[in-house]
Parts: sequence; structure tokens; C-alpha cells
Amino acid sequence: MNKLLDNASKLSALFLIRAQLRADIQADEDNISDVEMILTPQDGWIGKNEGERTIAKMRVYTADPQHSQLNAILRGHQADLGKCLAEIEGLQADISALEFTIRDETNRVMGGKSILDVMQDCEMEQAQTEILSEDQLSEDEIKQIDADYETYLREQEEERLRLEEMQPKLDFEPGSVDDPNSPNYIPF
Repeated sequence: MNKLLDNASKLSALFLIRAQLRADIQADEDNISDVEMILTPQDGWIGKNEGERTIAKMRVYTADPQHSQLNAILRGHQADLGKCLAEIEGLQADISALEFTIRDETNRVMGGKSILDVMQDCEMEQAQTEILSEDQLSEDEIKQIDADYETYLREQEEERLRLEEMQPKLDFEPGSVDDPNSPNYIPF
């Protein structure tokens, strides 16, 4: 449980870091756009066609130290964001596994089968390829099955009678004038 809480706490911190990195990346992109605006000539980029103009633009941008520095900062923030996202995914997978284990153990403690036990039972049922029919059972096996079923029915009837005895005995018929919950009730 402590590991689950620790992971949730780490995940919370990583969500804050992720939000900050996304804001930093947006600010970096805005700063780069501002510098590019300043570096763009008023008459436009020189060149006879789009390819030459793109090359001229790249030469100016790469030659500018501020533009290069802002791009390096942007790439660093993008790399940090990638690492942060990977850590988030890892923690979320770990939390899911821990939650599964806790649910499984809780179910086992509460007296039920664990999820893994149920899965194994299903696999066993699928592995059985033939279904037994009455003619495949020996006469003794059939008698034993019948006896077990009769015992089961007898135990169920005994349980029903036991529960019935535990019910409070009423000295009146429900809905009669003696029933205090009835609108026809007449107090003495």
C-alpha cells in the first residue's frame, strides 16, 4: 500500500513537471518566432524560388546565436518532456499492477477466490475436451452422485427450516385488526 501511495505521489509531481515543460516549450516556440520575426528582412528573403529563399532563411537563423540558443533550449525541454512522459507511463503501469494485486488479495481475504484462481479454473475447464455423460459413468459413480444430490437437498431444507424458526412468531394475521401496521388495527 505504501508503494502505491508513493507512486501516486510521484505521479502527481510528474504531472506538475509535465505541465511546466509544456508551458516552457510553448514559451520557447514563441521566443523563437519573435527572433525569427526580427531576423526576417523587410523586403523578404532573397532568392529566385522558394528553395533558395528557404536556404537563405536557414543560413540567417543558424548564424544567429540567440536563435541557436533558443532552439537548443527548446530541444532540451522537448527531451525532458519525453522522459517525463515515459516516467508517467511507467508509474501508471506500476500503479495498475499494484491495484490489481490489492483487489486480488482483498478478494482472497474476504473468502472468495482470487482473480488468478478464477482464471486458472477457466483454463482447466477449457482444457477438458470431453463432457461426461451418464453412460460413461459406472453404476457406483451414478449412485454416489445421486446420494450427494440428496444430501445437498436435505441440507438445504434443514437450513430453510432453521431460518424459518428464527423468524419472529406473529400472534395475528398480517392486515387484520390485530396487526399494528394495518389501517384496520383496533387497539384494546
